Amino acid sequence: MGKKNSKSKISFLIIISLIFILTDISAQKRPLPDMYVPKKDGIKRQANFILKSFFIEQGLRIDQIDSIFFPVKSFIDMIRYFENSIDYKYLNVVFATFSKKSNPKVPKDWENQMTILFQPLEGTSSNYYLIPDNGVFDPVDSKLPNEISKKWIDNYKIYTMASFINTINKKDPENHKNNQASEPFSDTRSIMYCKEDIQQLIDEINYQDSIHDPNNTGKKYVTGLMAYFSSYDRHGNDSHKFKKRLIIQFEFTTNDKEVFYIEDDANFANTRSPKKHVCPEPFEKAPDLLSYDNGQICPPCKP
Repeated sequence: MGKKNSKSKISFLIIISLIFILTDISAQKRPLPDMYVPKKDGIKRQANFILKSFFIEQGLRIDQIDSIFFPVKSFIDMIRYFENSIDYKYLNVVFATFSKKSNPKVPKDWENQMTILFQPLEGTSSNYYLIPDNGVFDPVDSKLPNEISKKWIDNYKIYTMASFINTINKKDPENHKNNQASEPFSDTRSIMYCKEDIQQLIDEINYQDSIHDPNNTGKKYVTGLMAYFSSYDRHGNDSHKFKKRLIIQFEFTTNDKEVFYIEDDANFANTRSPKKHVCPEPFEKAPDLLSYDNGQICPPCKP
């Protein structure tokens, strides 16, 4: 009887020890950023944009470019400027279309092309800023005059969005401002991210740099962010919202413009834990908007 009790105690201690070990391992895992989307979903959503780009090409007679490359330094320089000089709380990523007539702000060969503008919100400024494809951020040069930003945003709404508006359902209230059918029918005009989500993205860039530099040479692994025009399919996001709506997806790049996915890392399953929600409340998030594309989609955003 004593031996059996002894064996039982030993077994119990082993089980308890394993529980502590597994708990410790789990605690050491790094949470995925709230903006993370699985590779297969990200690639599929990029492919979904083909339908919208077809209507753009047919209606506007242009070959729509499907992505914009932001060097990692340019993107981080912009975010740090928004933090230190504007004290922003949210980042609004706004769809726009360059004008046909060239001007100093339109990049070469990008006339009539879709782009995205960055607008810091709830700080000391709400101006629009542009980082051109493979360009740099400069607080003065990147800031757009109001008449130019308004023109480009109107170009998108009046011409580009109008060309593919019938890819979404007019009867779906999510495709109207404030979920009201009486409000204008619209595809996505902008996507808003909280400051904390953007910081998570930058933290992930630093983490990727560190795990790909085990000898601490200081070499940067992440060289940029590729912003892909993308779209949900007929099922929408994980909550079955925003069916076939336009979104933007940010993919990490290395070796300049070579896209890579964090889940391709051999240790991904053993080192990462589920996504961590960081946005303060209240913040109306559209779940699952690398693929980095979380955000509050507009419409049906509040005015």
